[in-house]
Amino acid sequence: MESKNTPGIAWPKDFPKVTTLVDYKVFKGHPDYKAAKGGDINAAERLIQDLIHRDINDQLVAIAEKHPDAILLGIHAIEATGKNEIPQALAVYIGEKTGLEVDKGIVQANVVGHTDAGQNVRLYNRPKFEGEVERGRNYILVDDMVTMGGTLGEMRYYIESRDGVVVDMITLSTRNEQNAAVALTETTRLELKKIFGVKSTDGVYDIMQLNDFLKESGMYGGNYEALTESEARALLHAKTIDEARNRRTKARQAGSEHSAREIFSEQQSGTDNGLTPSPALEYRDFSCSAKFRRF
Repeated sequence: MESKNTPGIAWPKDFPKVTTLVDYKVFKGHPDYKAAKGGDINAAERLIQDLIHRDINDQLVAIAEKHPDAILLGIHAIEATGKNEIPQALAVYIGEKTGLEVDKGIVQANVVGHTDAGQNVRLYNRPKFEGEVERGRNYILVDDMVTMGGTLGEMRYYIESRDGVVVDMITLSTRNEQNAAVALTETTRLELKKIFGVKSTDGVYDIMQLNDFLKESGMYGGNYEALTESEARALLHAKTIDEARNRRTKARQAGSEHSAREIFSEQQSGTDNGLTPSPALEYRDFSCSAKFRRF
């Protein structure tokens, strides 16, 4: 038995791995990578056009055929150095190749600076979203990378807590294919209960302490079962909630410093885009700028 969870969305047991499309070194080594991450839509379009070939197109069509009524949702990510145009450009590309609808309204509402950041910086600096979710509709999330899966996980939580359903996820790349298995496994879920829960005499685990910590950290509304597999494994390294709080404090300070370094690097390289953090990232209309070849 287990004590009642606080509100949140647990992972389905059959949730698929993230579909990753291209090799990480090829992706990051592309000459348009930095410009696309920093807000250049034309660079993002060129990058995607160069990297995606016919076999990948066939893979995308197969996903669309499995979920013909799904909405593609690109993560409108705000990086420290600009508005990352790759996820939305990729979503538009997939939409053109498959005929799937592309969402235009759900956006990231804060700056987190996850690119090239460490594990705890990613874990404790959470992306937040705003925009209208279509109730009862299926969504396919699209991002440029999956590392710990936190951005995809938080977007999934945002959608499903508003009565949408996330059925699949696609990213352009990943450093490690193990990262593509984002859903929390039963083995890791039980380990979280054992480490952070309090077992009563009748065998019920009280996981309120862990859920309270997640809620105060702005993670998944305070439900440990919504964590990704990589996030849960990172939390287990702390071993106690007090140590997790210590790590959170250090990670948030490090996150601010990481973002500042990213901005300084852009300024020094002469590519500073003058980004001022805004409450939300506006949707960019790709209908005129996207000129992807059809196959």
